[in-house]
Amino acid sequence: MRQRGVVASTWPLEGVAANFPMALDEAGHRLFVAARRPSRLPAYDTESGQRVDELEICGDADDLFFDRRRQQLCAVCGEGRFDAAQQRDADCRFVMERVQTSRGARTGRCVPGLSTSRAPLDAMLREIAAAGLFVSTHPDGILKLGTKDVLVDTRALG
Repeated sequence: MRQRGVVASTWPLEGVAANFPMALDEAGHRLFVAARRPSRLPAYDTESGQRVDELEICGDADDLFFDRRRQQLCAVCGEGRFDAAQQRDADCRFVMERVQTSRGARTGRCVPGLSTSRAPLDAMLREIAAAGLFVSTHPDGILKLGTKDVLVDTRALG
């Protein structure tokens, strides 16, 4: 169906609304949907369409990524938090780690193949933060969760 661009089926989002980002684990047959009302992350089996799990996630989810190699879901949320959920088993059970960012920092990017040294990125972000600019994720958060691109708010520059 994917190759033909055809909708194969639709699934109800019972108990949640205002879904925005989604992430697909194609090999594991899971679709993750981040909802904003309430802040929940239902997971669906893509073969049966059945909901197999649901997590509480940060509010105002804007980006959602699944890193297959690490078996990790990452949600970037405007409430000022970055949630990383580590998959524990094939039944889609996750262990959540939460890192505070800044309110309104809702854009991120997961780069699965970029697991090398973060030292240059950390140094750059600390320098930017020291200059008084808004950094969406502090280097300490990046160190916990892996490298990600970071938006810098430069509105204060005039």
